[in-house]
Amino acid sequence: MRCREARQFLPSLMDEEATGELGEHVSGCRRCQADLAVYGEVASSLSVLEMVEVDPPAWFLQDTLSLIPSPTVSQRVRIAAAARPVRYAAASVGGAVVGAGAIGLWAWRRTRRAVSGSPQSSRDLAVQKA
Repeated sequence: MRCREARQFLPSLMDEEATGELGEHVSGCRRCQADLAVYGEVASSLSVLEMVEVDPPAWFLQDTLSLIPSPTVSQRVRIAAAARPVRYAAASVGGAVVGAGAIGLWAWRRTRRAVSGSPQSSRDLAVQKA
């Protein structure tokens, strides 16, 4: 194992002993031992720090939210239209409209032929008259 490969595992060695190929490498490599010692120093320095929870003032939330600009109506529409589900819905509605239009045209033409009493097309009628 090389230092480059071993370095990614060094932080995990803070809690456990190195074994196998990694253990062999670290025990014989001064550079990795030095890096491991630095990790140990950082960990011990961090353990001294105390977690302090601070409650923000009552006005903090309102003041922070007031700094966020609210989008205009056109920006809201643009954002909503850019969403993938909205595009899918629009495409589905468009397809439904085209389909309904085609069915309506077919039904209208069929009704028109039934009312005229002749299933023949206008081209067939022109051929018969000639």
